[in-house]
Formats: sequence, C-alpha cells, structure tokens
Amino acid sequence: MKTLTSILFFTWLTIISCKKDSNEEINTPSETVQKGISYPDSIYYGKNILSFPDSTVFSEGTNYEMGALLEKDASLYLVMTNYPVIDTLTGHETLWFHGNDTGWSVEIYNDSTDTQKFISSQTGKINSQINF
Repeated sequence: MKTLTSILFFTWLTIISCKKDSNEEINTPSETVQKGISYPDSIYYGKNILSFPDSTVFSEGTNYEMGALLEKDASLYLVMTNYPVIDTLTGHETLWFHGNDTGWSVEIYNDSTDTQKFISSQTGKINSQINF
C-alpha cells in the first residue's frame, strides 16, 4: 500500500510540474511574427519562392519570382547556395537565372562558395524574376 501511495504521489507531482501555465507566453519559431517584412504569394511575375515551405523542390524551366514587401526601415538579404553543383546520380547541373530585379542589389555568383547574395536596396515591393 505504501508503494502504491508513493507511485500515485509521484505521478501526481509529475503531472502538476508538467502542466502548462496558461499565462505563459510561448515564443516558438512558427509563432514568431517577422515585423516589417511579408512574403506574398505573388508580386509581379508568378509564384513567390519565398512564400513556399522549407525544402520545396522547384520545377526546372518554370518562371518564379523572389519577392517581399518591406516596411519602412526594414531590410533583407538572401544567400542562395548551390548544393550540389552537379548531382552525382544524374549528372544534372544545378543553375538559377534571375532578371528584372526591382529593389535588389545582386552580387555576382561566388564560385568558391557556390553562393549568390541578394540584398534589398529599397523598401516597399522588391522582386526578381527567377527560374531554375
């Protein structure tokens, strides 16, 4: 009987200690709001790649856009990494092309790191047409 009482006591204690306080503010990444920047589904050219979920695979030869709406005093930069440069299974070379850049300052492709950096150069609508 003493063992059963001990088990019930510790079970109750565990439940109480794990109970979430309704007054606590939870700040998980999925609930964090990025103030000053939004990523609409489309701005000018088609589906915005910045509005897709992580790990999305984009279709080859499809025109997309890379855009955002920046409020006053907001800034944004993106680094695209080419990984892998050449797929060892298929031999396919990974490439992207961009154009009609509005509000982006685009650095040249860095061959040593296989990256390219896009930096916002204005607030409001920024956009670039991009395909893979």
